[in-house]
Amino acid sequence: MRRAFEFIVIFALMAAAGPAYAMRAPTRPPPPPPQAIAVDEPASRVTAPPSYTARRIVLFPLEIPSYALKAVLWPLGESIEWMQRKHYSERVEDFFSFKSRRIWIYPVMDKSPGSSFGGGFAVKALDIFGPGNNIDADYRVHVNLDMFADISFGKIELLRIGDLPVELAFNGAWMKRGSFNYFGVGNNTPESNESSWNQQDLDGAVRFGVAPVKTLDLYAIMGGSATSTGDASNTGIDPADFPPAGYGRWLSYLRMGAGITHDSRDVTWDPRRGGVHALEFSRFQYMGGGGNFSYNDIRLLLSQYIPLWSPEHTLMLRTHWWLQQSPGSMPMPRMTVLDADHWLRGFDRGRFRGRASSVFNAEYYFPLFSSLRGMVLFDYGRVFDGLSNFSFKDFKYSAGGGFDLEATRVIVIRFRAAYGGEGVKFLFTLLRKQP
Repeated sequence: MRRAFEFIVIFALMAAAGPAYAMRAPTRPPPPPPQAIAVDEPASRVTAPPSYTARRIVLFPLEIPSYALKAVLWPLGESIEWMQRKHYSERVEDFFSFKSRRIWIYPVMDKSPGSSFGGGFAVKALDIFGPGNNIDADYRVHVNLDMFADISFGKIELLRIGDLPVELAFNGAWMKRGSFNYFGVGNNTPESNESSWNQQDLDGAVRFGVAPVKTLDLYAIMGGSATSTGDASNTGIDPADFPPAGYGRWLSYLRMGAGITHDSRDVTWDPRRGGVHALEFSRFQYMGGGGNFSYNDIRLLLSQYIPLWSPEHTLMLRTHWWLQQSPGSMPMPRMTVLDADHWLRGFDRGRFRGRASSVFNAEYYFPLFSSLRGMVLFDYGRVFDGLSNFSFKDFKYSAGGGFDLEATRVIVIRFRAAYGGEGVKFLFTLLRKQP
């Protein structure tokens, strides 16, 4: 009826106004006003798929650690968020980088089982002498005068082989400890067997790599390494009374090797998916006299990051196999080791030594507050007298947790606590964030 009425009215107007006016298009009524949206209702709704809900229900026990850590770290989390609202983190970045965001000078510190507490400073230069050319260096000294220094330099294109750029990377490290733990060699050495020695290590290696595809890196290594040991025991067993192979000597090596790495992580820091799969072979040729201490060093790393019901909840699975082959006596200070620094985090530094080692790790990461994430860890590993003596018996374990705080774009505060049957061990570091 409405359409018919409109037609009659329009026809009457056309007849009255004349032919010219009648040729104009009829006027349409304005569109109805948009329907008002209630203030308390969202403009759109996002419904999670059933698979997300099902996974979250099944994996609900994994949420429990986050509730516990949130309660403990609530003051820290609130302080961080307040500082971010006040832009204090940006001021810190401006202070440490002289507002350039390219050259950083900032403090570092560390505490791990079996060592004293200390710190120092670090320097990081980004895109120096051209894009992709980075320098990292740090120096630390502990209260017992243990000293550590590291330096690395990378150049993404040293030269080209056909269409492939050749990347250059240099890594150097120096360490001097007046007291280094020694519990003997083997998987079942008792904790009461502890003694100590002084040790100094110097390592430097140049790596030349090409990437035929984006995630695959083939590289060659050339460098040198040296280790010296001496007596430092005040109590317990004195290694000088029953010196193991290579003890009390200066061992110098020429290193040559090669490796392959497949790195599919989405980011190198705080990855949510992907993994690292690497195999590396090195020949350490002894350059000194008085014995044959040359050996082959083979390392296999397999790690994978698996997102759970959300990208922020990530499971990391890792295994590392370390094998050494020597026709003569394997020098004790160069042996494979499992300890707080080598992924068996519930044990003192230098705890287990052998000719081969394997370790399995699981880490679960979850969000707590802005720039603060929690984690739970589990380690399982042991050393062997060569791969031929591999056994799943008497594996050592450690379990614990901690948190990571991304203080700035280059500074990370990391805390871990782990138990491995010999007491609770604490690890704390303020370190540089990897690119």
